[in-house]
Amino acid sequence: MSVQVIFSERGNILLGTVLEADMLDDRNIQAFSNGVMTCLRQCPQPNVLLNFESVKFMSSAVISELLRINEYCRQRAGELRLCGVRKQIFEVFQITQLDRLFSVVPEESADTALQRFERSIALRREAEAWNASENRNTDG
Repeated sequence: MSVQVIFSERGNILLGTVLEADMLDDRNIQAFSNGVMTCLRQCPQPNVLLNFESVKFMSSAVISELLRINEYCRQRAGELRLCGVRKQIFEVFQITQLDRLFSVVPEESADTALQRFERSIALRREAEAWNASENRNTDG
């Protein structure tokens, strides 16, 4: 059985909910990665929130795929965030210091993480608009 990820657009954010309890099998991991990447290729600036609340186990190969997905998003001025990550899985992110690379919110609901993500995008856009305005004022 392959890992199923259900995607839905929520404003400027692509929410992907992973529906598999354990992500240990290589075929599952490859199916997960392929499914996510297929969806991301349709987004010019992918802001992605992956919800892992159903995932109980995750292999290191999944983390490698998340690194690849994260790089893809960043190269396109987007962002990858993870929510619903169980405490024991989050500890692996902390030990390996990947919690500094990813925005990982352990055990936070998708709705709460989505609200935070939307707010951070709005703040980033406000800052960009402010900087653009300041640059126009100093150029003139």
